[in-house]
Amino acid sequence: SGTEANEAGLKFAWKSKKGKFIALIDSFHGRTLGSYSLSHLFSHQDFPRIKADIKFIDTENYGDLKREGKDAAIIMFEPIQGAGGVKPLTREAAEIMSDLQKSGVILFADEVQSGLGRTGKFLACEHYNLKPDIVTLAKGLGGGLPLGAVIMKKNIAEKVSIGDHGSTMGGNMLSLRLAKEVLRRLNSGLIEYVQKLGEYIDNKYKDKFKIRGKGLFRGFDINNADTVQVKMINRGFLINILRKKTIRLLPPLIITKETIDSFFENIEDIIE
Repeated sequence: SGTEANEAGLKFAWKSKKGKFIALIDSFHGRTLGSYSLSHLFSHQDFPRIKADIKFIDTENYGDLKREGKDAAIIMFEPIQGAGGVKPLTREAAEIMSDLQKSGVILFADEVQSGLGRTGKFLACEHYNLKPDIVTLAKGLGGGLPLGAVIMKKNIAEKVSIGDHGSTMGGNMLSLRLAKEVLRRLNSGLIEYVQKLGEYIDNKYKDKFKIRGKGLFRGFDINNADTVQVKMINRGFLINILRKKTIRLLPPLIITKETIDSFFENIEDIIE
C-alpha cells in the first residue's frame, strides 16, 4: 500500500541521513506511524508519533522553506497534494527544494497518488524538473491489487541491508504480474493519452471552473458541495469531496472526452 511504501522510504532515508524532517502543511502520507507523523492533516489527532524533529512548512512561505531547509536532513512532499485540497507544488518551492537537495538534503517525493502517468508524465516531479532521491508509488501500480514500491538513488540503496525492511505479503507474484502489465500499457501510449486529455481539460474547462492540478489529477472548489455530490450521484457520477468544498477528480486513465464533457455539463447544470 501507499503508506507502507512511505514507511519503507522513511526508513531508508533515515538510514542514509539522520536529522530533521521537513513536511508540508496540508500533507497526507498515510495512516501508519511514520507516514502519519509526517501528515499535517492528522496533526489534530491524539495518537503516538515517531520521536523525530518534524517541521511543517507552508511552501508559499519561501523564507521558511529556505531557513528550515538549511539544517534539514529530509524533505518529504507530494508534487500535488491530494487530500490537502489538490494543490500543486509551486515552481518557486520546487526550485528551493532542488537547491537544498544540491546541498545534501534528501528529497523524498510521495508520488502514490500523482505518479504512474496520472498527470501526463510518469512522475509528477517531471513537471518541475525535480529528480528526487526517493520516490514512492502505489495505488494503481498493482492493477487493482495492493502493491507499493520505493524507488531510490544508488547512494541510498547501497546503505540498505538485509533485514532493514520486510513484508509478509511484499512482492506478491500476482500483484507484480499485474504491475508489469500496468507499466507496459503506460509505456504504450497511455501516458500520452492522459497528457492530451489534460490539455483538453485546460483548454475547455480550466478557466470556467478554476481547476487546479495536471493531467487527470484535478480539483476545483464549489459551494454546497455535499448537495452537489448527491445530485451528481443521481446522474451517475461518483465524486469525492474534500473539506466540504473541493471536488477531487481522479478518473480512470482510459476515460474519454465524451465522459469528461458529460461530467462538466452535468455539474454546470446543477451549480446553476
